Amino acid sequence: MDVNVSVTTIQYPRRSRSSKLFWSTLSVVTHSVSRVWPRAQQYEPVVERVTLPVVNLPEGLRGMTIAHLSDFHVGRHVHAEHLRDVAQQTMALRPEMIALTGDFVDRNVKYSRACADALSGLRAPLGVHVVFGNHDYWTNAAVIEHDLRRVGFTPLHNESRRIVRKDTAFYVVGVDDVRRRKANVEQAVRNVPREAIKILLVHEPDFADYLPNENYILQLSGHTHGGQIVLPRIGAPLLPSWGRKYPAGLYRAPNGMWVYTTRGVGVSMPPVRINCPAEITLLTLQTGD
Repeated sequence: MDVNVSVTTIQYPRRSRSSKLFWSTLSVVTHSVSRVWPRAQQYEPVVERVTLPVVNLPEGLRGMTIAHLSDFHVGRHVHAEHLRDVAQQTMALRPEMIALTGDFVDRNVKYSRACADALSGLRAPLGVHVVFGNHDYWTNAAVIEHDLRRVGFTPLHNESRRIVRKDTAFYVVGVDDVRRRKANVEQAVRNVPREAIKILLVHEPDFADYLPNENYILQLSGHTHGGQIVLPRIGAPLLPSWGRKYPAGLYRAPNGMWVYTTRGVGVSMPPVRINCPAEITLLTLQTGD
């Protein structure tokens, strides 16, 4: 099966009138709440350590560690100091690779420079790899990219990078934001051998269902914040489009690929977390069934 997933082939779901009304009302309410709620209720981030058993994993990739961070939303409710602490905690884990999967600032581009500076201490032997999320485009993607490049991070826009660990090559595939209709996997893997091992970075987790079985062993995503508010027996009542099938944690996609959705670092509206702490993820690849 050929890879042919692009902005023209994805069938984007349409919202009903009732859905549009609900989300519009929620936006007004949460914006009003945010004006009297000066700072989001901060949870100290939880370090989630996840071991991934990968069938036929080459010896050179066994034991490889990946730190995953997403949904920083630096702004009025998530301060750069909080993000700097998260970066320091991440570095203390000594990951070999770091993945940042989008939504760097929240609503106002004036926070872009502070966000990039707070993340600037992130370094890893196999690189720091970045993709953008929907909020980055809603805000100002050009400015955010400039600030990230200034501190040494080059975002992937439907591109791939070849990485070598212990004489074993694999590819980090970065797909651009799905909700802004910028995703194009065909372009991203244009120069990647079909049989090559691939790790996919994309902001929206439900994109996993659009990938064929082409040696993608793992997809890393954010976008959902885990729902931010998780109610007993109900779960997360507020989940965004493209984040409802794989809302938080570890899953297996139809093509056999692992999907991991982080709860993220920051918050958006409403600016609070309940039963859903912020997250730093450390994944370890191991051979398995």
